[in-house]
Amino acid sequence: MRIHRLLGLLLPLIALTWAGCDSSVPSVESRWRFVGGTTLSLQTNAPTVRDVMALPESAALRGPLLTHFSRVLWKLASGDRPMPPAALADGLVLVSDLADRLSIGETLAPSSSRREFAIAVQTDAARAQVWAKAWPKFFSAAHAARGEKAGEPKVLVRSGWVVAVSDSALLSPEDAFKALSLVPAEPKVVLHAELNLPGRPAAMLDAAVRDGAVRTELKLAFAEALPSKLPAWERPSVIRDPLAKFTAIRGVPAWFGEIPWLKQVAGNDLPKQLFIWSRAGTDSLDKMQTYVAARVEDPESWVEHAVAALKPSFTDDPKAAKLSGELAYDPERHAAAINHIFMPPRLAPFRDQDRPYLLLGAIPPTRSLQPMPAGLVAQLERPALLGYDWEITAENMAHWNLVGQVSDRLRLRALVNDRPGVRWLYQATTLMGESITEALVTGPKELTVKRKSTAGFTAMELTLLTRWIDGDAPPRAQSMKVAR
Repeated sequence: MRIHRLLGLLLPLIALTWAGCDSSVPSVESRWRFVGGTTLSLQTNAPTVRDVMALPESAALRGPLLTHFSRVLWKLASGDRPMPPAALADGLVLVSDLADRLSIGETLAPSSSRREFAIAVQTDAARAQVWAKAWPKFFSAAHAARGEKAGEPKVLVRSGWVVAVSDSALLSPEDAFKALSLVPAEPKVVLHAELNLPGRPAAMLDAAVRDGAVRTELKLAFAEALPSKLPAWERPSVIRDPLAKFTAIRGVPAWFGEIPWLKQVAGNDLPKQLFIWSRAGTDSLDKMQTYVAARVEDPESWVEHAVAALKPSFTDDPKAAKLSGELAYDPERHAAAINHIFMPPRLAPFRDQDRPYLLLGAIPPTRSLQPMPAGLVAQLERPALLGYDWEITAENMAHWNLVGQVSDRLRLRALVNDRPGVRWLYQATTLMGESITEALVTGPKELTVKRKSTAGFTAMELTLLTRWIDGDAPPRAQSMKVAR
């Protein structure tokens, strides 16, 4: 049977992969309701999703996706213990139905090292019997791997549903069915998810197919107050049309400080604003023009710290080298580059309208007399706008493909272009149009992120997803010398 449920594999497990809790009492970490890949493949409200799922490359991707998500489920259930082959086989049965069928579920956290599940899946009697065998085996193995006492995993079959709990002493199947039946079903909403993780913003996500597009809304409730007044945009004038992508973020330098390597390099000079853009065009030079500009106070020191942090990773000894190429630093210009690789990344300070920035890119931006589109600039004029992202997904994919190749070369990895994820990516993104994402401060402690897109994801997200599915490319042979 042709499998056309690529996106169906992703949605219900997004909530699971975000789970994590430190509470000493049972609490609901995440809760979701997903209509299933079969329903998604038949809907007409977002035809691009339907067409992507019908691709032969989507069918070829099903096996690797199921395997990855089975391992994710095991990791969450076992606390990242080694997964035995029998558990993988049972997990494949479970995630296959979670991908294809209507499911409602939640994760519970009785302790920091323990996670339990309650799931209801709409299915027939034959599949219910399969669950009755696979579910107890999978979670009994996970409990044994954890080495912790837990109640018996149980399965209940009722009125076209199979209800499964991983610890019946914590929550009975009957009580789970009552609780899960209360999760709301909204018209055209294909995924509803709620996340409540200690130390992180409480989140509620709705993804709907409507008016030819996927419309996603994520509400984040923070414990601390968000900025009551955002700083004025300081967009560098070097950003010019024609564009395939434009991203702008402002007012959250503390969030950048949570990225360890960035904090190490930046110190207290965290980016105040960040801009990312790609040039539209069909020739190879256009596709190489992707840039990041960060508004900082002392870009010269930034480059010096970056060079000092990266220098130990470069060596002439191919067995000891962690990065390929040659790290070069120009002390007069305070500029750095990694030479002797394809599309060498370059980091340099520049000033625009007397404001200091850092610029990361492979080649100098092409001079253009065309300003940014007025409609795009107008989007930034909203006072509550914290971040904005626009792209032509099909065209921007070429840029992210090149960025991925540079990353592989830099990390001494072979380039592999015949894996299922890559093959799917080349075909699927040709069907995709615009994606618009905006983050707005909608309350003293509330941030709302909305997206309208043809398939729900951006080019960068799809690239990262398929690279995860395919796995890292194999290292090049140690006998190969580092390019100089």
